[in-house]
Amino acid sequence: MTQRVTDYHFRQPFLTNLNATNSKMSELSRQISSGQRIGSPDDDPFGTSQVLGFDSKIAETQQYQKNISDASGMLSTEEGAIDNVQSAMKRIRNLVVQAGNSPNQSGYSDIATEILQLKESIRQSANTRFGDTYVFSGTANVSPYPAPANVYAGTTNVMARSVAPGVTVNLTVGGPTIFGPSPTNVLDLCDQIVADLGANNTAAMGGNLASLDANLANISNQRGTIGITNARLESISQQLSQTEESLSAARSKIGDTDAAKAYTDLQTQNTMYQAALAAGSKIMKTSLLDFL
Repeated sequence: MTQRVTDYHFRQPFLTNLNATNSKMSELSRQISSGQRIGSPDDDPFGTSQVLGFDSKIAETQQYQKNISDASGMLSTEEGAIDNVQSAMKRIRNLVVQAGNSPNQSGYSDIATEILQLKESIRQSANTRFGDTYVFSGTANVSPYPAPANVYAGTTNVMARSVAPGVTVNLTVGGPTIFGPSPTNVLDLCDQIVADLGANNTAAMGGNLASLDANLANISNQRGTIGITNARLESISQQLSQTEESLSAARSKIGDTDAAKAYTDLQTQNTMYQAALAAGSKIMKTSLLDFL
């Protein structure tokens, strides 16, 4: 009876240690396969709290990057539309100069026809959309210059987007900011030029040229502002990328598995486990012989 009790008290710690080693091996295998050092909050409550904090900041940074991507896409769309408007207006200017210098008024009809075509091209650019959003209608999601009128149908407010902590940029632009206020906007000016051509009013061409130049200067300035905003977004995006990399690195140090160390520890534990099994088998055989 004494021998049996002694064997039990000898074997029980051995089995307990063997199970503990097996548990360590299982945990190390989990860390290696998942790449995560922390399997549950109980493993490291403070570390878990830190990881969750980093995850929240990383998600916030990624949302800002998405906002920047959307904003940059919209601003680039605006730049493209304004480029088209500038090209059309420069062509109109050349036609006005041609009309003013031409003694042959019979050609005014063809010039007027082309200007009306260019006007509709400008209208189409003014009604440009990015996705489902009209970029020149302020905060109103409506066509800002519906044909056939030249009256602005949008709002003077602008749509804004948060692109970094405490940083907001304007996305949409009110039509009058680009094309001028009614009833003297770019579309109205096209109609006025056509009317002057129809009336053979070549004397008015000088004033029309001045108006065209003023509008072209304003549009160029507005395009420059949009370009500056886009460049600013690119700079902010680079800063956010660096921030995300730093946050991810800090999170990795806390939450990710040190693969090299985990592999080494697993090999060590496995060696100990195999040695314990070998020793245990001898103990079990000896105990059985003593019992018999």
